[in-house]
Amino acid sequence: MPTFEFRCEACGRTFERFASIREKEEGSGFSCPSCGSDSTRQIFTGVQIIASGTRGEVQTAASCGCGGQCGCR
Repeated sequence: MPTFEFRCEACGRTFERFASIREKEEGSGFSCPSCGSDSTRQIFTGVQIIASGTRGEVQTAASCGCGGQCGCR
């Protein structure tokens, strides 16, 4: 199951919740674990992806062919 991150509009606390996509879309059960408020909203965070070669070595811009645009080093 994916992890979703939420922020409570009442107290400002940020918390994570493991839930199925269906549970998230229905919005049930995402109350703040700190204050119990149902006034929560999902926040979106970035995802870090590290590309590696076939033997586990980290790719460089020269070896992956992107010119550094994909963030490889």
